[in-house]
Amino acid sequence: MELPEFPYIPDEVIRQSKEHGDFAPVFFEWYKYVGRLALLVSNIERNQPNVSQHTTAHDFHILIGLLCRCARLMFSNVVMSHEGRFGESTAIVDRCILESSIKVIWLCESQTVDAFKRYTADGLKAELELKDNILDAVEKRQGRALTIETRMLKSIDQCIERSGLTKEDILAAKKLPNIASMLEQLGFNRLPYIVTQKIGSHHVHGTWVSLWTHYLTETADGVAIPRDSDCETHVNQYIVVSKLVLQAIRSFVQSIFEQTDTATFFFEIITSAESEIDSIFRLDMEDDTKTETQENEFG
Repeated sequence: MELPEFPYIPDEVIRQSKEHGDFAPVFFEWYKYVGRLALLVSNIERNQPNVSQHTTAHDFHILIGLLCRCARLMFSNVVMSHEGRFGESTAIVDRCILESSIKVIWLCESQTVDAFKRYTADGLKAELELKDNILDAVEKRQGRALTIETRMLKSIDQCIERSGLTKEDILAAKKLPNIASMLEQLGFNRLPYIVTQKIGSHHVHGTWVSLWTHYLTETADGVAIPRDSDCETHVNQYIVVSKLVLQAIRSFVQSIFEQTDTATFFFEIITSAESEIDSIFRLDMEDDTKTETQENEFG
């Protein structure tokens, strides 16, 4: 895969965005770029000469799988949001991307066999529970399994086999920390958790806030009615997701390349992308700052 080029944003587009106070189209282009970069990095092969071998093949596959997940979900959001629709859906998907990004960072920073084992076992405990339920049902039929049950048992066994863990390993593994604990261990303050998880949970669980943000609207008479699918993706989604995925890419690169020219090459790209996004964000904030200053002076 070729290294994606930074998005070309003409000065006229920046001027118009500033004039209308809407930088969403600009951040949308950077969101696409970060998704492409994540996909590129997820395609790095472990057997390349400059890749450190201290990460096992299993652990390496977890990391590239999570980055691939981030990239593909970002591409899904690009398709859904490019016409200014389905913002209710992109908010749900972005929460999934943020969670995967945090897990990449946590796993790379932890760099312990236990961390990857806990991640793997966490996803398999539900599979074991399902397997036990199926086997109980089969036993009640004197050992006669339904075709669908046979397929499910085979799928579960294959998934467990790929993990390299036994049933005993899975059950004995410590519970995976929640996202709040991961962020705390990584040295983040409480705000990223509130933004990415607590606020994001509105859209996943369909809270009262979510209903009035995306699914209900009011008539002139004050009557609540279902809203049409006309919700745009909020500009903050493009910014927050892009920056956190870039952090995940940096953690992955640092983990697998250590101190090499390749690592330096990617660090420079990531830092430049972050700098570009931050510079646009500062432009976006200028009008808010000016308005606030004027209100303080004359309000």
